[in-house]
Amino acid sequence: MIEGKKTRKITGEMFLVLLVSALLAVGCMLFLYECRYDVFNWALSKNFVTDGRDEFIRQVSREAPNYTLEPTVKEADREMFDQEHLPFLFENRDMYIGFSLYNNETGKYVTGYLPEILSDSFWGSWFFNVTPLFVNQGERVETNVQFQDCVATMIVESYRVIRIFPVYLGLCIGISLLIFLAPVLVFVHWRMKYLGKVRSEVLVMAQGDLNHPMCIKGNDEITSLAQELDELRQALKENIEKERQSHRANQELIRAMSHDLRTPLTTLYGYLEILGHSKGNPEKYPEYVRRCISKTEEIRGMSDKMFEYALVFDGQDEVDRQRLPLEQIWSELREQVEYLRSQGFQAEMPENCVEGWILGNAFLMKRLLGNLFSNIQRYGEKSVPVEIKAEVLGGAQAGRSLEAAGSAQVENSSQVEWGVQASSVRLTLCNRVRMGRAAMGSGVGLKSAERIALLHEGRLTWEEKDGDFRVSLVLPLVN
Repeated sequence: MIEGKKTRKITGEMFLVLLVSALLAVGCMLFLYECRYDVFNWALSKNFVTDGRDEFIRQVSREAPNYTLEPTVKEADREMFDQEHLPFLFENRDMYIGFSLYNNETGKYVTGYLPEILSDSFWGSWFFNVTPLFVNQGERVETNVQFQDCVATMIVESYRVIRIFPVYLGLCIGISLLIFLAPVLVFVHWRMKYLGKVRSEVLVMAQGDLNHPMCIKGNDEITSLAQELDELRQALKENIEKERQSHRANQELIRAMSHDLRTPLTTLYGYLEILGHSKGNPEKYPEYVRRCISKTEEIRGMSDKMFEYALVFDGQDEVDRQRLPLEQIWSELREQVEYLRSQGFQAEMPENCVEGWILGNAFLMKRLLGNLFSNIQRYGEKSVPVEIKAEVLGGAQAGRSLEAAGSAQVENSSQVEWGVQASSVRLTLCNRVRMGRAAMGSGVGLKSAERIALLHEGRLTWEEKDGDFRVSLVLPLVN
């Protein structure tokens, strides 16, 4: 999802586009329908269609003097009579022309016919009743026509304009459909074009180019997909870069360790060869043995560093664990305290070393305590007693203590989410930092200890404040 925005649904956007398109199409249809009279008049003015009334009047006026308008005839036979004795009235008109004849002397209606278009089965049912709504008839043409027996008034009406109505209606429907479909097609084309761009950028990323950013445009599911793909690209780029750095660091470590191990091994080999062949001054043999032990300790220290480095950077998430009694932890702690005291430090075992069990790895727990006490030996002030505390915490208390410890964490400590345990044991070490000490080093030892704590579902936090360095280790207890 795009940061700070709520992703819209494409279906919702499509529905909105359809709704707007439908409203525009209906509005266009109503507008064109209301303009039909203007369009019909414009078509007449441009002679796209003619009403035919003048031509009909001329033909009737030319032939009417040869016929009698009102012979004696029954009304029932009027239509047959007109067709037989006034044939020119039917020969000269088409289905769109209608007329009425009135005797000027009597004012009597004589005969007349509606346009056949209005009596048609389709047009009659559609136009006859709604002709005033669909057809602008205009003014009726009225003229005098001379017959043999009288002068008649002829009123002529023309509905030829109806011929353009189906065309105009189809044009209106076509324009409305175009207005309805155009926004939908544009929207679909726009989003599909963007989807195609995202696809092409994914192909670029698949070919190994992780520096090309994804195009983020819009605010719907496709945009959200592009955003997530871009985040994936960045994550892959960072992971690959970290792997490269780790690979270079491993190579440098191997080269450095190979070089550093060669010197003490060469020295150790030389002294052992002297001792093995009983060469040199026998009085110096104890010194040679001491030097061999020193070189052995140096090699062991290097191997420990390699172990710590591998533990921190190999990324493993699980280790083999089993139920361990807390007494085993206290026993290792006791040995570390005794060794610390042998080095001139002031330290005492805590009095409240309770019993219990943890789920852990004995070797890793030994390494963890060794790293913590090794830091005290390197950087601690011998004149100030080392404070060591052990306590059991309940679930809520453990959660509060961890939260407080996390808020005081120094910058180089990793922040890891850790849930509240039902019951936990906490070990705290606090020592005064020696004045004028050398640099604290790479920090791999503390990171290694923190990693071990996390592998045991615990947490290790540390801080340096006012010259005191405090480390807190919390481990969950099991039944």
